Amino acid sequence: MILKIERIAQKNITTKKGAAVSLSVLSEGKWYGCFKEDWNRDWKRGDEIEIPDDRIYSNESGGRTYLNIKAPPRGAGGGSGSDGVLAKLDAIHKDVQAIKAFLEREP
Repeated sequence: MILKIERIAQKNITTKKGAAVSLSVLSEGKWYGCFKEDWNRDWKRGDEIEIPDDRIYSNESGGRTYLNIKAPPRGAGGGSGSDGVLAKLDAIHKDVQAIKAFLEREP
């Protein structure tokens, strides 16, 4: 699903795990919520973001339905944050080593 950010708001909150930042995004008249982390820290108004359907879910509370966005799995090659960057760097390093070995074999 592609969400075009029409409005974005953040709020400092306290959770069971401690301090966090709640991020709310308005797209096509619907609000989506998530926690602000490395993978979404650069979102801004006007951005078009692609979120896999399996990462969007609804939650009912107090008779209201809320749409939420799950964070990408840690270490996913396509994810952002330090785990995703390290996975990409590892893949690049392996590719460079393979190219280097190939070039060294050439007469």
